Amino acid sequence: MTGYARVRAETDDLSMTITLKSVNHRFMDMQIRMPPELDSLEPQIRRVAKEHVRRGQLQLGIMLDWNAPVQETRVNRALVEGYVAAFREIAEQQKVAAEPDLNALLRVPGAVTIVSGELDAERRALLEETLTNTLVDGLKALNETRQTEGAGIVDDLNKRVKNIGDSVEELLTVREDTIKHFQSRLEEKLTELLDRVEVEPQRILQEAAILTDRADINEEIQRLRSHMERFAELINGDGEIGKQIDFIAQELNRETNTILSKSSALGQAGIAVSEIGVRLKGEIDKIREQAQNLE
Repeated sequence: MTGYARVRAETDDLSMTITLKSVNHRFMDMQIRMPPELDSLEPQIRRVAKEHVRRGQLQLGIMLDWNAPVQETRVNRALVEGYVAAFREIAEQQKVAAEPDLNALLRVPGAVTIVSGELDAERRALLEETLTNTLVDGLKALNETRQTEGAGIVDDLNKRVKNIGDSVEELLTVREDTIKHFQSRLEEKLTELLDRVEVEPQRILQEAAILTDRADINEEIQRLRSHMERFAELINGDGEIGKQIDFIAQELNRETNTILSKSSALGQAGIAVSEIGVRLKGEIDKIREQAQNLE
């Protein structure tokens, strides 16, 4: 599910801003942007995030500002003094009365280096506490926006479930007429065959029963019903349901494919079954797409 949140924390010593954005993804994929002084806390950041977000691509950005400096500025004196000496030497040779511009000298690459200072135990504890609390607040805010989208997805899935249920009931009605039509056509073909070839009637009846059973879609219909009951339980329940719904959708698709393959054996009588089967596959495909958006 998609979502966005931005939270900020202020203390006497630091200010922290955390931005979170999630987009749909089949698995959990976390991308973190943060200042170098937080590198050692990355495992903690990932652990806290995974406690609140189980699925999706999570983009997490952290900005940190200390109110009191925790950085050290180092001047490469050898480099600066070398430039000054070279400048004065050239000025003397060219008989030019000038002094080097210090502002320009300090902009020379490598002349000044800013390095992060070491955090003492008190500051590190403050940083860890602020980071955890702010991150949890941000993740809760993110999930509020995600839940809004999730509610819309669940409403759509409920409509799909109803459509599939209606199609399954329609299949039951069509099945009765289809089997009767298939048996009638089979009897005609067998009668024609018996007129031309001498075959034991009992053997013919056995083969006819086997063919009728192979063309019957009752078992597939009952399994579709069972899967739909489980589907309804998941949608109206709690917890992570995205992957489970995707699995059930695969099972629904498998049963529908079997129904479609059997309908081809029914000839003209199977057209109605095929039409319903195609509608079923359309609804199932939409369910599988939505399942990718759910946690």
